[in-house]
Amino acid sequence: MAFVFSPKGQHALCVTFDDQYSQGFLLDLRAGSATNLGLGGPPLAWASWSPDGSYAMVGSYYEADMALFGV
Repeated sequence: MAFVFSPKGQHALCVTFDDQYSQGFLLDLRAGSATNLGLGGPPLAWASWSPDGSYAMVGSYYEADMALFGV
């Protein structure tokens, strides 16, 4: 499990992964809520926020295939 906090600290991405399956959640730390990002499937490789915190990118891989998701 990994947490990646937004630049202002108001949100965080939480990603869980193992060899076959992964999940991603967007956490609103002010409201105390979580949104499932529906990324279940291939393992996640990394997550990162844009410098102003308005967008997040999540990268995944499975065998030789790679994918990139914007949140």
